[in-house]
Amino acid sequence: MDKNYDIDEILFKLGNLRDQKNLSQRKISEQLNHSESYINQLENKRTKLSVENFLKILELMEITPERSEEHTSELQSRLR
Repeated sequence: MDKNYDIDEILFKLGNLRDQKNLSQRKISEQLNHSESYINQLENKRTKLSVENFLKILELMEITPERSEEHTSELQSRLR
């Protein structure tokens, strides 16, 4: 699945994307060095997501982010 998504779509669909990739909250939490509750909070939009963790999640789910300079700036401002 090599698709481009925006951050809101990723967070909105994080649980479904995890299921499609057969990734548990535990597996993602281990890869991000965070607790399972952090992943649950992300999926429910109760916590902020760093750019670093966002990119790690994309990598785990084999999603290609847009790499333009403009998009990167927008992404960083939306994650703050």
